[in-house]
Amino acid sequence: MSNLRNLFQSSGYQAFMKKLIWYAVIEIVIGLLFLFMHWPGGETITIVGVGTLVVWAVFDILEKIMMRS
Repeated sequence: MSNLRNLFQSSGYQAFMKKLIWYAVIEIVIGLLFLFMHWPGGETITIVGVGTLVVWAVFDILEKIMMRS
């Protein structure tokens, strides 16, 4: 448990999480633009972006739970 706390408190982890959320947002926006323009691949890009956002949310919730206890 203390290893996870050390990981969550590290500056590298915090920087990675900030980049991950931005990548997810960028992927979603690009995917939506592709969908609006009816270009192929819009659904795939949007699904990858939402999947990245879900991964970020899981790690964020896990971080909050671990830091409480």
